[in-house]
Amino acid sequence: MHNLNGVDVLGLHYLNGRPENYKLDQQFWKYTYSTSADRIIQTLVDNDFISLKPNVRQSLSNLTVAQLKEILRENDLKVSGNKPDLIERVIEELPHEKLEEKLKKIWTPTDKGKKLVEETDFIKFAHNKINHLVSINDIYRLYLENLSLDSKDILIKAIENKIKFRGNIENYVNIPYALLELSRVCNEYR
Repeated sequence: MHNLNGVDVLGLHYLNGRPENYKLDQQFWKYTYSTSADRIIQTLVDNDFISLKPNVRQSLSNLTVAQLKEILRENDLKVSGNKPDLIERVIEELPHEKLEEKLKKIWTPTDKGKKLVEETDFIKFAHNKINHLVSINDIYRLYLENLSLDSKDILIKAIENKIKFRGNIENYVNIPYALLELSRVCNEYR
């Protein structure tokens, strides 16, 4: 399918819509996942899942009303209205090429990156809630092997697989803990 692992997909979720200067500098990349932000970004870019480009609407939304009015004044356009009106006027009246030169770049998923983000909404949840029980890479592998399952069922199956595996190799005394994790998944995904 592609050369990504679960940690790369988590990186895609973290970068999605962030400004160019956003750093994946959280400690868990190194200490939990034994990887580097640079490797994740390079993998996502090399496999055409994300790119840096201006996102006119999002960048304009990050500007103040005064900054938007200044852009309009510079181009002899009407400066009245609320912020959404000003943004729309800038978008409608000015060529995007002219705007893109001035605006900051944003990490933007490609079409296949957007599709992957939509299909893997469970990755961030798993990272935040159950990563200590089941690894992100194991969950992502399970997803790839069971594309017909929805997010909740993937997470439930991942936890069940972990319980079965641990049950086969040791006396797994933390079953109540695993059941708590299952209830969190079910609660999150109703």
